[in-house]
Amino acid sequence: MVTKGRFVWTGRKWELCTDPQKLGGVTDEECENTSGTSGLLPEEIGRLRFHFGAFFLPLYWGIAHRIWAVLLLLLIYPLVFVLDWLESIPALSGICLWGVLVYAALSLSFRVFIGFEGYKWGWRRRRFQSVQQFLDTQHFWSGVAWALVALGFFMSIARALR
Repeated sequence: MVTKGRFVWTGRKWELCTDPQKLGGVTDEECENTSGTSGLLPEEIGRLRFHFGAFFLPLYWGIAHRIWAVLLLLLIYPLVFVLDWLESIPALSGICLWGVLVYAALSLSFRVFIGFEGYKWGWRRRRFQSVQQFLDTQHFWSGVAWALVALGFFMSIARALR
């Protein structure tokens, strides 16, 4: 038996929304809110391509959106310290260059992947009240990311001029 309708969060649990009046006046927009589920993406979110907040701040953005796959970056980051230590051994200095290149390739490819999947993952892994709230939150994340990139750029220029 197939029941037509959508699931809606009523405050305590998910319920099938077939008649909004029976669920305490839930609006049509709330019936169509699929955030926090593996449901369909709204058209406004499906059109978005690359998420710079997820690209530049993958650990913070991913943890805030309950995307635990970003914790894999924590396995990649210590590789830099190991390679730095190995570089002090003369016989292994050539290997370290390849290790840094592998590290850079892994980190960059994972960040690019998160950037392209960011909007979809963010919508499906965290509950939002509306599409507009989701878009505002993601715009904030991107703004913070670009601000930090600009700050780092200006700090590096200031240091170079010193």
